[in-house]
Amino acid sequence: MTGKLIIFSAPSGSGKSTIINYLLTQDLNLVFSISATSRPPRGTEKHGVEYFFLTPEEFRCRIENNEFLEYEEVYKDRYYGTLKEQVEKQLEKGQNVVFDLDVVGGCNIKKYYGERALSIFVQPPSIEELRCRLTGRGTDDPEVIECRIAKAEYDPGISGEGMKEPLKKRIESIEKQEGATEKFMYLCGIIGIVDIVFGILSLYLHFWIAAGIFFLIAVRQAIVFPKWRKKLKMEKEAKRLKQEVKAE
Repeated sequence: MTGKLIIFSAPSGSGKSTIINYLLTQDLNLVFSISATSRPPRGTEKHGVEYFFLTPEEFRCRIENNEFLEYEEVYKDRYYGTLKEQVEKQLEKGQNVVFDLDVVGGCNIKKYYGERALSIFVQPPSIEELRCRLTGRGTDDPEVIECRIAKAEYDPGISGEGMKEPLKKRIESIEKQEGATEKFMYLCGIIGIVDIVFGILSLYLHFWIAAGIFFLIAVRQAIVFPKWRKKLKMEKEAKRLKQEVKAE
């Protein structure tokens, strides 16, 4: 029996790793999905344990070979991704694979595996708290932290006080797009109705033209043709009388 997939997604610093580490200590037949990254190891991290550490060139090569279920270049030459081969090996063993991903990566895994995957979003309290956590762990440079914060502001599902404005802008943008689509569909509907009306009018116009032609033909047959036949008959009768007179 193949295993299942459990996806924890959230901005970096939201606490999803803490949740995952706790679950892995329980007797739940869970294994951690080891992602690949092009960043250098931190502290005591080891290749094949926390991550598969690759160079940016190796990572790009594997992307070209379609070896990833999902990947993302967080910023220049800093890649994160999930290798297909690694996940399939774990599932074939009947293990339930747990993923620690950002929102985009989690959505891609869910799309690939469908109902086999359970997706869970971990919501941070606010942008300010997220910034404090990232700064407090002391593993990233200030510019990296700001990049993570900027990315977190636009992750779907977040609604902390410090995140309302970016979400509001995003929602307004979507609503504008939907409004433009509705207007376009409404215009197409009007054009379609006008086209149908003109088609019907055109059909009626052709009908009445044809009816008029048939009417004129009928009038001709009813009035002109009988007169012509009468005249022809009279001419034949006059010709017959002349022939009789000559014969006498």
